Amino acid sequence: MSYAPNSYMTEGWTAFIKGFPEYRNTFEKIVKKDGLICIPGYAYWKEDYPYDPVNWTAVIEDHMITEWRVYEDSPENRTRFNL
Repeated sequence: MSYAPNSYMTEGWTAFIKGFPEYRNTFEKIVKKDGLICIPGYAYWKEDYPYDPVNWTAVIEDHMITEWRVYEDSPENRTRFNL
């Protein structure tokens, strides 16, 4: 199955990357929990911004990411996602 790119998403990500060309995500580890992929790490926006610790989750169906979420890196979320 193939999917056509969503032009709104493409436009949104293009604007985001232009606004933060140094943006990077660093994943510390990848944990699978009940069909959910959980990833602690941090986002780097640009040199004069502090690192932004976050937890990401992904749902995989048919070898594709069908859901991607970003959560605050809190003790509650680390417990929730077994991190």
